[in-house]
Amino acid sequence: MTFKLLVVDDEAIMRKGIANFIDWDSLDCKVAGTAGNGMEAIEFIKASPVDIVITDIKMPVADGLAVAKFIYEHQPEIKVILLTGYADFEYAKTAIKYNVSAFILKPTNKKELMEAIQDAQKQIVTSRKQTSIAEDELAFLKDQLLLEMTGSAFLPSFEERLSNLGIRLDHYYVAAFQMVPLENDTAFLKSIILDGKKDACCYRYNNLIIAVYFLEGRCESVPDAVLENCREITVIARTLDSRDVSVGISRYHSSASDFGYAVSEAITP
Repeated sequence: MTFKLLVVDDEAIMRKGIANFIDWDSLDCKVAGTAGNGMEAIEFIKASPVDIVITDIKMPVADGLAVAKFIYEHQPEIKVILLTGYADFEYAKTAIKYNVSAFILKPTNKKELMEAIQDAQKQIVTSRKQTSIAEDELAFLKDQLLLEMTGSAFLPSFEERLSNLGIRLDHYYVAAFQMVPLENDTAFLKSIILDGKKDACCYRYNNLIIAVYFLEGRCESVPDAVLENCREITVIARTLDSRDVSVGISRYHSSASDFGYAVSEAITP
């Protein structure tokens, strides 16, 4: 992966030196832009994706601490490397509360800056891995809860678990897909459903794949987007895998307590 850098310094020579006279390619980095003061940096960050910000501390309009504070409050995934003169070093250390990745004394040492970049990269990669794991765990818990609700009577505890997982079953349809032969198709179906940016999820239930389509409001007839999505799945499965696919769609439902009934309707239309 390539990490995007923003170089911030009110001294043009420093900006140019850092941006152009370091072999960023060797560090899998690309300079996305430069800024002459903290306000320019903040506006750039608002408009463009950035992974690492290298910023001087003393600048007009807004200083490096203002940049670090903005990032901490609005885009904490960005790593900040703060450049500071010796006289301002103690002042710069107050930015530790803004989770600054590294402090480097000016005049900036090239080797030290490159090492700070590498440390920041490691922090970013670790954070992204943890986020990915958290997302996978959340998806697993959602699937497990819906599977549990499919095969048992509705329990009051389901309401709290649905809320904790961010699942809203106030407006939805359920579709059941049976593929012959059935393989491990959950990931395949999810990719098709999510490709259209639909608010949906799917999980395996016995020899079926169950898809839940969440709606914004009441809808007594099956939305065209849901019908089209079901058609896409059947066409792709038949075309690419030569498999027969049968699809059943439930009635519209507006209550979590109806979820088991909705699945039954989809299975036996």
